[in-house]
Amino acid sequence: MKVSNLFRFRFFIVTFFLCITMLFSDEKASIDVNLNFVSNYVWRGHDFFRNYAIQKQKSFGPHSGAWAFQPSITWNTPLEGLYVNLFSSIALQGREDVDVDKRIQTQPSGPFINDRISLLDPNLDVVNDIVTNLPTSGLILNYANTPNFYKELVGLKRNDELDITIGYEKETKVGTIAFGIIHYKYANSITISQPYGTEVFLKYSFPVISNLSISIYEDIRIDTLYYSVDYSGKYDLTKDFSSSYSLSVGYYVLDKVKGISDITLNYTVHHSLGLSFGINVALTPNTQIQEYYWGAGDPINGENFNTKLPIEINGLSSIYDGKIADPSRTLGPVNEYVNSIITNEIANAIGLPYTYTPRQELPKYYWWISIGYSVSFE
Repeated sequence: MKVSNLFRFRFFIVTFFLCITMLFSDEKASIDVNLNFVSNYVWRGHDFFRNYAIQKQKSFGPHSGAWAFQPSITWNTPLEGLYVNLFSSIALQGREDVDVDKRIQTQPSGPFINDRISLLDPNLDVVNDIVTNLPTSGLILNYANTPNFYKELVGLKRNDELDITIGYEKETKVGTIAFGIIHYKYANSITISQPYGTEVFLKYSFPVISNLSISIYEDIRIDTLYYSVDYSGKYDLTKDFSSSYSLSVGYYVLDKVKGISDITLNYTVHHSLGLSFGINVALTPNTQIQEYYWGAGDPINGENFNTKLPIEINGLSSIYDGKIADPSRTLGPVNEYVNSIITNEIANAIGLPYTYTPRQELPKYYWWISIGYSVSFE
């Protein structure tokens, strides 16, 4: 059974029993609503808004500066412990695609026409190069692939999502046990057809130290495991103000890479009216996880390149070195022109194929703030 069909089947079964439970339960249901604004979207140590740096042609840093609206609605069903949650993330800045390379190309992110360097290439003959690259089908021009200044697919609206969680939590004498299923789905019409992920999870909180919990998440589509150890608590500050804190350590097990993905800290101040303000920091001790799993790096292993030099010396990168091309030094006609000159000079000097690509280390930490409002209905 395909994963999509499997999810639909499980969702149907859970919904069916949920409806039966509501008919025969005397308990009351309630709804919790959380409306949050965050100054960056970071999850499990991954910066979902890293394309904002590409749009601005800036180096990747610990804070993208792109805001997002992240509402969450939880339905606590009449069956005690059974709940359904809807979470969404909607980018508020940098939503649209941007032409970041300023190339004349036949498709977004494609090479410059006729293998030219950029608009600064002294050998560039715009008219002849465009005419040469005009695609034809009989006597009809394929205007969709006509040389033009195309926008790259870097708009943050491509990361809009809508997630659904169906879970159950029960407090017992041996601790609190929770389990369920989470289906992640892109919400924008441009990316809604792309697969995202479906995870099943199991969570256990200790009976003596109730603030400490251990969770396991398994993606049933791409077969990954994510372990999380969390410690959280809350206390009153004044009559109207309270605060909460959390510390979590996440560990990923992937097919070729494993290690600590993130150490995430949160401190939030709450007001009795439902308002809140939080400060968040995510440390990423193993950038290989971010580069490999999230595609933030370069999927190059050097085996397909005609070079006898080590990949680092060759100016390339691997998916395991924690480095990525620096947008501030690689994007745009001037950068491409300068980098091509350096490439040619070094390649001619050593007599071997060489590609110069200025790179940077992936950030070791990310930070963001959150502003929210919460309310409950019964």
